Amino acid sequence: MKKKKCFLCTIFLVAFMLLGSLTFTAGPAEVSAATGNVGTVRLRTINAVSSTKVRLTWNKVSRASGYRVYRKTGNSGWKALKNASAAAWACTDTTVKPGTKYTYTVRAYRRVNGKVVWGGYNKKGLTATTPKAVSQSVGTVKLRTINAVSPTKVRLTWNKVSRASGYRVYRKTGNSGWKALKNASAAAWACTDTTVKPGTKYTYTVRAYRRVNGKVIWGGYNKNGLTVSVSGKVLDLKNYFQKGVSKSEMQRLAADIGGMRKSANAKYPSLYYTGNNMTVGVNLNALYGTYKDEYVRIRNSGNVNARFYGVKIGDTRQQMESKFGKYNIRSYDGGKTYTNANAWQVKVVFSGGKLKAYTYICAPTSR
Repeated sequence: MKKKKCFLCTIFLVAFMLLGSLTFTAGPAEVSAATGNVGTVRLRTINAVSSTKVRLTWNKVSRASGYRVYRKTGNSGWKALKNASAAAWACTDTTVKPGTKYTYTVRAYRRVNGKVVWGGYNKKGLTATTPKAVSQSVGTVKLRTINAVSPTKVRLTWNKVSRASGYRVYRKTGNSGWKALKNASAAAWACTDTTVKPGTKYTYTVRAYRRVNGKVIWGGYNKNGLTVSVSGKVLDLKNYFQKGVSKSEMQRLAADIGGMRKSANAKYPSLYYTGNNMTVGVNLNALYGTYKDEYVRIRNSGNVNARFYGVKIGDTRQQMESKFGKYNIRSYDGGKTYTNANAWQVKVVFSGGKLKAYTYICAPTSR
């Protein structure tokens, strides 16, 4: 009997020692009650960013595993819209429709031992109404004026179209179809075409466009357009001096320049013309070396239609030297005077980086 009692005592002691080394874990219900509480989300702001976008913000809840955003319209009940991470504090709804009233709320949740514990939520929520959709149509451009500024330049103007993102200018010649010439900004109301040729008729029109949600929407356009005839011709001075210079050639040049008048001048007693931003002078009595030769001086002080070996008023020095280089015309005094093997000179004047004037000086053998 004593042995049996001793055995039972031994078993009880071992059992007590084993139980003393175990850690007890509470069940799911106990966890929810003790540590699973989740706070109620406090909504902050709501804003109808556009007719197709609403943005909602809220204060984050401590220990939340994430959030669920709900939405309702009219008398409908709450419907889950999307889930957000624990780090989230805002949601942008891009599924809304223009001119519609929406109400939103947010509920935090926490995962504990495989169970999701939900917090409270604002039952009234925050409400926003999206604005009505803005008309995506684009008006038709009304053309105003067209002017052939010179034989190489046409200027077109038009009335601006409200809400336009920009304009596209089109041009056609003869029976050709419309061809895009250039794009212009939303602030533009004019276009200068410097690619025209003398003696050519051109027709222009303009079309406005608008960018909406990544798409380009085009407005109407004047199908008849405005037409202008470019008159006159571009004079290349080298064509007058290929075989030397004569009085008749100077007279022909003055006639081709147009608008020039014959004048008296002490430097050019034989022949002198002025007009259209140019002067042309010939002195048959000038002494050049040991010969009595024709001394020619032509100054261009702004006529963009007269060119010398392709060089025109308004060219940069780089453009000028590139054109001169094709004919082996080089400077010998640091860029003030240019010449080639024919003994003539061209003195150049630059202002603001552009060619302002040039003077051709030549004294060839008299013919």
